[in-house]
Amino acid sequence: MNLLPVCYDYFKEMSSDEAVLLSYLNSDALDYLDEMKESIEDEKHLRVSEHVQLDIDRMEQGWIPVSIAHLQELLGLTPNIQQRCIRNLKKMGRLEVKRAGMPCRRWMKARNSK
Repeated sequence: MNLLPVCYDYFKEMSSDEAVLLSYLNSDALDYLDEMKESIEDEKHLRVSEHVQLDIDRMEQGWIPVSIAHLQELLGLTPNIQQRCIRNLKKMGRLEVKRAGMPCRRWMKARNSK
């Protein structure tokens, strides 16, 4: 069983779904980057492609790739709820979203301040 710590203050300013999504993005970003770097270190005899290096650079800046299926599986948020949460968090200035990479993926970056 996995636990996700959610900041209590988030519940004061946003819905529970938005609070869970933002907490997940804050907690998962560093873990994802560490896993990516470890997998590259394990295979450092292989040449790292330009696309993988660009992904690593994005992750070091706080961006993480997040698919609709990934959020639905981990957090139980349906695609409609995800879109609503993303739209509201962007309006609050708490989230940035962009599409980038090869193949193109949705990247998100949580912003801690309003």
